[in-house]
Amino acid sequence: MGRTIAAAVGANTKKSGYMEGNGYVVSWCFGHLYELADLEEYWIPDYRKGDKVSWQESMSHLPFYPTDGFRYDAKDDCGEQIKVLRTLMNSSDVDSIYCAGDPDREGSVIVHNVLTKNLKDRSKTIYRLWLPSLTDTVVREQIKQAKPIDTDNNLISAGLARAAVDWLMGIELTRFASVKSGNFLRIGRCVCPIVGKVVEREKEIADFKPVKYFAVQGEYADGSGKLTLTAKKQFSAGEKDQAVSYADFLRSQDTIVADLEE
Repeated sequence: MGRTIAAAVGANTKKSGYMEGNGYVVSWCFGHLYELADLEEYWIPDYRKGDKVSWQESMSHLPFYPTDGFRYDAKDDCGEQIKVLRTLMNSSDVDSIYCAGDPDREGSVIVHNVLTKNLKDRSKTIYRLWLPSLTDTVVREQIKQAKPIDTDNNLISAGLARAAVDWLMGIELTRFASVKSGNFLRIGRCVCPIVGKVVEREKEIADFKPVKYFAVQGEYADGSGKLTLTAKKQFSAGEKDQAVSYADFLRSQDTIVADLEE
């Protein structure tokens, strides 16, 4: 996306971590440059990201909610690109910033974290760039039509809330259930309702009790073969007369094949 936008605005000179030219500087993220802090970072003073801590040791802290707010840390392999973005955003040569993160909650959170953690000069005008496609014409048109990033606040809030729920539910409940059961049990915002639906369906199958009913079928034959048609309408065990009446009605009608799928 970065290369495509750079080509559309004429920023054709490649630099380390960005492109520039024609009055524009274009840089990029590698997906999430920041991620939510580990649980241990909140209660172990000298904890370093990646340190191995027994899940059993964290049980005394659960359930845990960071009352001072959720912390986002830079990912280990993204430090150099973050430095590039910080330098470019705060450069005196840059008067406006266009954020072209994906047009959804996640993309808005990525943009939000980069801005809030790195932009020192708040006098710069910041725009949110929505790109329904990546043709040169669309990119240039959207730059002209871009609105201030404040219009993105609802998506940012929704994205931050979703990330918090993932963290609170996924990390904490996964640890708790795994330690208590002695088996690794993955719990999360997506997997739980999916597993729930599977369990509900399995229960429906296990509890299923056959019920007698009447169905109306018709058999038709010509030189090319035989065709059996079953009416969608069904009748309960006590509705035999209605089923017969419906069959008689269909028998009295002309039959037309309206569609054929193979």
